[in-house]
Amino acid sequence: MIADGKSVVIYNKKLKTSRLYALSKTPLKLLLDDKVEFSGSRLKSIKDDGAQVAIKLADKSVFGNSNITMIFDKKSLTLRRWT
Repeated sequence: MIADGKSVVIYNKKLKTSRLYALSKTPLKLLLDDKVEFSGSRLKSIKDDGAQVAIKLADKSVFGNSNITMIFDKKSLTLRRWT
């Protein structure tokens, strides 16, 4: 994945293909905007199961709904996965 502030390119190693998307039309805009907010109306939930913390952000725009959930290791705060 490569982003330049306006677009994002996602490369699929398995298929050896790449696609270009407008950043504003992807959930990645929630993390790559000029101002990233982990509070207010974008913050939908925080769940702590003892070992991991899940943070869900969401936003509505003229392009539709954007959602992203990030799973962090609770001790190291390492990003383990995102959807």
